[in-house]
Amino acid sequence: MDPFAALLERAARTLPLNTPAEVVAIRELLSKLVGNIVANPFDVKYRTLKLSNKTLRTRLFDRHGAKEAMSVMGFKRAAAFDTGEDAMVLPFDPDEEPAAVAAAAAAAAPVVVPEVSVQPDAPPPPPATQSPSLSVTALEEAWAWLSQQLDSVLTMRPATASCCAECVLQLRLPTGATVKAGFFASEPMRSVQAFLNATSQLPTRTGGDEDSGGGGRDYSVHEKDGGDGDAGQLNRPAAVPAAVPAAVWVLQQAHPRVLFSEPGQLEETLSALGLVPRATLIASLPAPTPSAAADERSAREKAAARLALARDTDAAQRRAREAALKKRNAKPALELKRERERLLGDFSADRADAKDRKAAANAAKAAQAKADKDTAEGIATEAVIEAAAAAATAAAEVDDGGGNAKGAPK
Repeated sequence: MDPFAALLERAARTLPLNTPAEVVAIRELLSKLVGNIVANPFDVKYRTLKLSNKTLRTRLFDRHGAKEAMSVMGFKRAAAFDTGEDAMVLPFDPDEEPAAVAAAAAAAAPVVVPEVSVQPDAPPPPPATQSPSLSVTALEEAWAWLSQQLDSVLTMRPATASCCAECVLQLRLPTGATVKAGFFASEPMRSVQAFLNATSQLPTRTGGDEDSGGGGRDYSVHEKDGGDGDAGQLNRPAAVPAAVPAAVWVLQQAHPRVLFSEPGQLEETLSALGLVPRATLIASLPAPTPSAAADERSAREKAAARLALARDTDAAQRRAREAALKKRNAKPALELKRERERLLGDFSADRADAKDRKAAANAAKAAQAKADKDTAEGIATEAVIEAAAAAATAAAEVDDGGGNAKGAPK
């Protein structure tokens, strides 16, 4: 199933989970939002729906199917144009972005009238707002489909006041996830099969189809009576193309235990199968046949081979880029190495010279110290000699005096 068709199916089945009052509020709010954007296609204020807005959150964002409805209309979750807050934004089409930027700049900048002569026969340039708005065209197409879905939801005759759906099915997928969807009681079981196919192929990204111009989107719907008298069937996208066969799900009700696997049950209504007003079904896919398993295994092997080839190609290209970069940088690297060696050599020479000068200074200092020591020792020796000589002279004089005293007459 086409991803956008799956998105339409998901939106058509989740909107009935709201109450009638909530559906009316959603319709009124979306109609006002779309009208503002259509009237002001290049005003970013109307294209930005901030998630922090209390009114939008309570009346739109918190409702069932809101995300799918916004995605159908082309909104994407992104930062607001002005404040950067988290918001749902309707982006400009690439072809109209220059016109939008010019219009925004003209609205923000002061008006300056240049003093230039104007040719009388030259036609004035068309204003930016006259450019065709491709995203607004897609928005109008999406809103036409959504309004039809909301009108169809309001025609339901629910058994309870908790939602609009006549039949609410809670479906447990093979992945363990649980999804909920709303149906008319008169719809056949094949409608549940279509919803399961859409749920299993729904894109995980937020936003609509990549074709923002709307040219590739198919809003074709079934007639409400289903073409065979099944009155009240929801409008939803056309069936899956024959080139992409839809999966036939095996549905099982746990309490009471009922298995819906017969081909004839696909055309029975949900009411006839006892699934109204609420039921829980376990969805599973039938076991693949040996040929299907072999085809799947072959497909996986081919995918793995393509992935390995892509990885090898990427690695080879990366090595080639690295080799070219290395070759291109080889000469500067060699010159840098030589300059570094020269600087290191100069630094080593300077260090050796400084070391030699320091050693010579230390040797001179040691020689001077030794000379000073020798001089001091010489002076001390001379002083001792002089002292000894003086002492000897003094002793001799004393001896001479004593001898004279002994030889004197009595």
